[in-house]
Amino acid sequence: GAFTGAVSHCQGAFEDARPAAGPPLTLAEVDRTFEEVGSAKGAGSVARRAAALGALVARAEADGGRFLAHLLMGELRQGALEGLLLDAIAKAAALGAGAVRQAAMYSGDVGRVARAALEEGAAGLSRFTLQLLSPVSPMLANPAEDVEAALERLGEAAFEYKVDGARIQLHKAGDEVRVFSRRLNEVTAAVPEVVEAARALPARELILDGEVLALRADGKPHPFQDTMRRFGRRLDVPAMRAELPLSPFYFDLLHIDG
Repeated sequence: GAFTGAVSHCQGAFEDARPAAGPPLTLAEVDRTFEEVGSAKGAGSVARRAAALGALVARAEADGGRFLAHLLMGELRQGALEGLLLDAIAKAAALGAGAVRQAAMYSGDVGRVARAALEEGAAGLSRFTLQLLSPVSPMLANPAEDVEAALERLGEAAFEYKVDGARIQLHKAGDEVRVFSRRLNEVTAAVPEVVEAARALPARELILDGEVLALRADGKPHPFQDTMRRFGRRLDVPAMRAELPLSPFYFDLLHIDG
């Protein structure tokens, strides 16, 4: 609460649009200050955080100050999607965009990929490969405006009903099974029946991409929001499993036994 108050106070100072004091801020200085704020602990830490943020207030110009305040408060909406950021990393490192995107897909951490690309070039990116028990960024659908636009891209095509489930990625290494969400969060504890089914599969090593649905007794799916209840933060897993048992449907096999 005190930290949020300090940030809010700084935000108010930024809005005053007063002239910056001293030389312009650099990215390195802002990064160093954020590190200090994030690592401050113990007695007097709130005061130290406020002092560090106050120093930023004094140095920042109005536009930059507002940017920092929104960044700290989690209110930043500046439109730089991850794909654009990956293209920028590729350009800055003089590397192919495809290689950077593939590394980011395997890593799931754009920061690590950027550091490797800028410091080590192509050799650094080569370290990012498919790893068992480490989630891979999922391939997502690319929607079309209408049926005609889809057929123009695909040529001959078949259509089928799509039942909306919760995306999962399952990794199996022997008896160890981990399940990850679309956002690469581990959700293994929430889906014990999916884990049990995976352990019963004959393959020793697996990476499967698919989704889970909660089905009624007659095989028809519950509404999507009911399926998502299985992934709540605080839940009684055995009771939820009995109420909304999950059925996995896999549509891609990324790895099997080497």
